[in-house]
Amino acid sequence: MKKIFYLSIILIFPFSLFISKTYAQLPENFGALIYSVDLGSQTPTPDRTLMGIQYANGHIWATGYDPDDYWQHKLYKFNADATALLETYSYGIEAAGWNDMAWDGEFLYVADMQVIREIDPITGEKTGVTFPAPFYYNRGLAYNPLNDHFYVSGEGGFNIYEIDRTGEVIGAIPGTSGNYYVGLAVDTLSPGAPFLWAYTNEEQGYNLVLKAKQISLTTNLFTGVEFEGASISNIINETAGGATISYDYASDSVTFVAINIRNGNANDQMEYAMFYDITRNEIPGAQISVDPVSIQNVLPPGDSVDILVNVANNGDAPLFWSAYLETPDQDTTNNLGEMLFSFNGTEQTNNNDRGLNTITFLNGIIWVNGRNFGGPQPTIYKFSPDGELISSHPYNTISNLGFRTLSNDGEFLYGEDTYSIHQIDPETFVTVGYIIKPSGSFSGVTYDPQTDHFWGGNGNGLIYEFDRDGEVVNEFITPFDIQGLAWDTWSPNGPFLWAWIETNSLNGSKCEAIRLNPNTCTIAGEGFIGNNFSNDTFFQDLPKGAVITNQWQENKVTLLGIHSAGFITPSDTTEGVDFIAVYDLDVVPPPGWISLMSLMEQLNLIA
Repeated sequence: MKKIFYLSIILIFPFSLFISKTYAQLPENFGALIYSVDLGSQTPTPDRTLMGIQYANGHIWATGYDPDDYWQHKLYKFNADATALLETYSYGIEAAGWNDMAWDGEFLYVADMQVIREIDPITGEKTGVTFPAPFYYNRGLAYNPLNDHFYVSGEGGFNIYEIDRTGEVIGAIPGTSGNYYVGLAVDTLSPGAPFLWAYTNEEQGYNLVLKAKQISLTTNLFTGVEFEGASISNIINETAGGATISYDYASDSVTFVAINIRNGNANDQMEYAMFYDITRNEIPGAQISVDPVSIQNVLPPGDSVDILVNVANNGDAPLFWSAYLETPDQDTTNNLGEMLFSFNGTEQTNNNDRGLNTITFLNGIIWVNGRNFGGPQPTIYKFSPDGELISSHPYNTISNLGFRTLSNDGEFLYGEDTYSIHQIDPETFVTVGYIIKPSGSFSGVTYDPQTDHFWGGNGNGLIYEFDRDGEVVNEFITPFDIQGLAWDTWSPNGPFLWAWIETNSLNGSKCEAIRLNPNTCTIAGEGFIGNNFSNDTFFQDLPKGAVITNQWQENKVTLLGIHSAGFITPSDTTEGVDFIAVYDLDVVPPPGWISLMSLMEQLNLIA
């Protein structure tokens, strides 16, 4: 099977074509249960709270905190097939139990409260070495020997974080919403490795179903390979525990081992180790050749070139591919924060609206929400990119003060009301749906198109990541007075979350844009101080909403921010005005319309 693609490139960008790997059909017994072992009944008490598991040096290790021994922390060492308990170690009573485990070839590691803790497998003793972990209650843990990093999951969020030995977050794997991952295991020997396996429960009706899901550590994306875990008790409250990978080099077999937890006080069928066959000896099915492998060209702005790309699949598996532009580093910060344009939004409005409080950019239009303190109704205003008022749209909300925030997902507008976020058709201004928002109020909301999640922040420094069901995916506490949030998918090494914040100083308040790492919500690189439009020597500008777009001007990524100038609150004076300012983020975006077209699609167009 051979496919031919044409590509048009505009501007000055190196281009590389990347083809994703696919594999032949999975073996029929993939994910089949080989056998199961009752670990809990082998322990002295017996222990009904075994949580973590790890295969290391030919042994199975498990963590527990035993309710029949005053909830003391325990570490158990079994033989390779977990049929015989060899050693038991007790560590006293602590605030929370240890969960999943990892092994780096020398030391064992346990997911503890707020930290990852190192254990000497020779003595079973704590070494005293710990490093910070992303969650308060860390649950899943795995180690990748290829980069000396750990993967951690936990209560309070669905992301899986990649961290180094200092606890610094290197990256994140967005999880599916609904359940966090309890067990993690790295597989470096299967075809296409490295993989990360995540063990969790999924709700199906009224039941909790055990699921093991595979993630490619090359792309940090779920591969779609998964299997359903077996039940030991056929009861609803059987839940997932830790996970590990074991290898039998003699038979070249790979086994996924996980703990099943049966919540209850029975003396049998308690904490089981479940051994699943995930052996895959097949050669990757898609044998791919690409000609040319990469394209690099220098073109004058506005020019274009057609390039023939031949992609051949010589294997018997379906061919899946993707392509993207590999751009030079544009983040020079030479022009970061340069104000490109501004206009007085208040004087453009129908009622001299001094309550402009939030902004977004959709379909080439600047959309601004006004609280309209001097008028009868809150209003959404449509401005052209050059600051001319196009139309006004009054509306009603429960609070009678209008939307607190305004955002968009590329198709709909989203306005935050008291208890929900309205999904609004931008053509008709009709509310077509609702998102029941997390508790509290936001002063800024933005949208991440990659995860289909929203981010909300407020003046107390709280940032929520939440899904369309209103479920909180992640929660962060920052020291910033957040008045606007904006998602940036264009800056190198992104994506980033930008916060439009109020900064207090001896000379009064200032509007400041800071760039945040969305995995940690800590500062990531340069930011800038906004312009001051106020004529008041003490009460300088206050920030009131921001948005980032690559459509305000060709070949620029810009931040549009609202400035409330010359007053404390819009209702305190009749002299204040609200300005909209456009700032350069010093990034040249790749053309958004680039696409690859198959030969069949080209023939259809010609026909």
